[in-house]
Amino acid sequence: LRSFIMASDADDPKPMEQVMQGDLVRSSVRGSQLVGWVCCITPESDEGHVYWQPCRDAPAVDSREPLHTLQCVDRALIPGDVVRRCDLNAGQSHDRGGRDRDGMGMVVGTEVALDLLMLQEEGRPVRSAVPASTVRHHMPIRLTSWVLHRTDGWLGRVQSWDEELVVSFCGGSSRCRIRAANLVHGIGIFHSFYRDFFPGLLVSIGLQELMPGGSIECEWLIGSAVQVMQECSVDASQEPMVLPSQRVEATIDEVR
Repeated sequence: LRSFIMASDADDPKPMEQVMQGDLVRSSVRGSQLVGWVCCITPESDEGHVYWQPCRDAPAVDSREPLHTLQCVDRALIPGDVVRRCDLNAGQSHDRGGRDRDGMGMVVGTEVALDLLMLQEEGRPVRSAVPASTVRHHMPIRLTSWVLHRTDGWLGRVQSWDEELVVSFCGGSSRCRIRAANLVHGIGIFHSFYRDFFPGLLVSIGLQELMPGGSIECEWLIGSAVQVMQECSVDASQEPMVLPSQRVEATIDEVR
């Protein structure tokens, strides 16, 4: 997400010192490359609950951080906010267009630009500065949600639904299709702040549930449950009922 922030001092532009709910922040403890979003602040303990953006191959995490260790690097502006310029160097009184640096204005409209990681394209390229108005939010299906049929045009209310997942194990050496994944209890989401399945999400699956007769109905596209067990150093000769309660990590490739 890209936007402009307002400096706290017109003569010395610098990031805002006061951290507020909804800010994008960096931590003086975790390193300058990690960016997080403040979902809420606890004034009693002077802490902020931050969801950190995944960096490279590291998973997404959330934590409670002391506010004095956080530095605001971006803040969303909404219509009605009063702002002034902060992109001029000290000593400059006007910008290139002749506008007064001390002049103040009110936000009457905003435009959001996105950097998108293209999961379905080879190499996962990043498309920069994509206008948010050109993309559509993928709304998860919920019970009692109203839905409109794309071709027939009828309006209905959701009473139940099945989600089919295609997941890969061990870097893609094994791959299977799981039916009605939202109705089984053997699939766990690594990070509890996610509610829904989406491509790229890390999940954990019990080995016993993947075996024939297990609680998960799956179709193996590449490899098999035995191959996954071997790669996880589990004795494949054991009977399913006496398998240890071991779980394996998987990545969701597709959601249908």
